[in-house]
Amino acid sequence: MSLETLTEPPRQIVSDVATVEHRPSEQRQHQRSRIAAMRPTVVHFGRRNAGLLEDLGLGGMRVRALGRQVSPGATVRLGFQLPGSLELMRTDGLVAWVNDAGEVGIQFVKLPEAKARRLQEWVARNQILNAARGFLRIADDWQPRLDLIAELTRTITGAGGVELVVAGHHALTCGIAEGLPIRSTITAPIEEGERIIGHLEICSTEFGAFDEADLRVVSVLAAVLSEMVRLPADAQQEPPRKPPLTTRIVNRMGGIFPRTIRVRVVF
Repeated sequence: MSLETLTEPPRQIVSDVATVEHRPSEQRQHQRSRIAAMRPTVVHFGRRNAGLLEDLGLGGMRVRALGRQVSPGATVRLGFQLPGSLELMRTDGLVAWVNDAGEVGIQFVKLPEAKARRLQEWVARNQILNAARGFLRIADDWQPRLDLIAELTRTITGAGGVELVVAGHHALTCGIAEGLPIRSTITAPIEEGERIIGHLEICSTEFGAFDEADLRVVSVLAAVLSEMVRLPADAQQEPPRKPPLTTRIVNRMGGIFPRTIRVRVVF
């Protein structure tokens, strides 16, 4: 698969690890990350107000409100758990905007340093999760996924060659002629739990060919690959989902009434 044949979603994954909806009306300093957690996160804001968290960043959040209306400029007290975590975050927020769809944009007024650092760690991990899920959607088999990531790695870093190995699968992208010496290389491990199951390596025939930016690219993509290995296993361990609410209501009512009575629930 060449870069020229890439569809828009894979290009978006590479150019912006977490796809975030930008609103022209907002002068946002910090990019927000769409939530990668499978289960919804409830945010409490103000008095007797709550909503579902839709995206989150160092500067604030977007919430789909479920309670009373709030007005732009209002100050609210926020309480929420970081998605995928039991850690409770409490801070003050300023309502930046409200739209007709029931969404509310809230900016953090003053986030304590310890909470800001924890939130920054969450954002980084959430972006990696989003990217991993995006790459898993590109193809149904590991080989085309690895071929694509190897080619992307080479394009982004300008490496002469890329070697990618994951649990028996192998991808090699190389523009280095056979026999030429390798003078620069960066290697990052791909992990499954505490086991190293592969590696992502870039190389060049030039001295000092790579810098800190290349090191970050290789490290992040190796972390994405580690999540790609973990995610399918987690999906298999997901508890069975509850049947829809209407089905549960009908089942319960069906056990209450005599069998000769038909129960029909319409919403």
